[in-house]
Amino acid sequence: MKIEMLEIVKIQNERNKQYDLNWRRAGKNWNQRIWAECAEMLSLYGLKWGRDRACRPELDDSGMKYVRLKIVKLWGLMLSQLIERHDTEEEVAHRLLRKYGYRLCEGSILSSLEWIARVTVTSEDPIISGLFGLMEDAGMPFDELYRTYIGKSDLNNFLQEYNDPCKGLRRALVDIYFLERRDGI
Repeated sequence: MKIEMLEIVKIQNERNKQYDLNWRRAGKNWNQRIWAECAEMLSLYGLKWGRDRACRPELDDSGMKYVRLKIVKLWGLMLSQLIERHDTEEEVAHRLLRKYGYRLCEGSILSSLEWIARVTVTSEDPIISGLFGLMEDAGMPFDELYRTYIGKSDLNNFLQEYNDPCKGLRRALVDIYFLERRDGI
C-alpha cells in the first residue's frame, strides 16, 4: 500500500502541474471545492429544499457507484491540499499512511459527508480521517480507490492529450465511463 499511496500522490502532483506549473502558489480554496463535492453527494439523499421525498438512509447500486466516483474526486482535492502544504510527495504519502484506518466520526455515508462538509466550512485542516471514514462507510477498500483513481487519471490524461475544448464534456465522459458498467454498455 505504501508504493500505491506514493504513486497516487505523484500522479496528482503531475496532473496539477499540467494545468498550472505554479499551482502550489495559486492559493486555491481546496476546502470550498471539497464542500461543493460533499453537497453534490448529499443531494442523493433528497435533502434539497422543497423536495417531497423523505431522506433516504440507503442508496441503490447506481447511487453507491456515484458516491464511490465522488470519493475519488474528493481524494484528488484532498491530495492537492496536502501536496500544496508539504515539501515532498513522500511526506504527503507518509502522512496519509499514518492516518489510514483512523476515523473521527462513526456512522453512515450521510454522517461522514456531513462531518467532512462541516470541517471544510469551519477549518483549514485536511479531511484525511473523514475521507477514510467515508470510504469505509461506502464499502470502498483502498485497492478499489487506487484502481479507480488510476483509471480516472488515465482517462483524464487521454482526454487532455486530445485537447478536449469542452471541460464539461470531459467531466461527463469520465463520469459515464465509470458509471456505465452498471448498464453493461
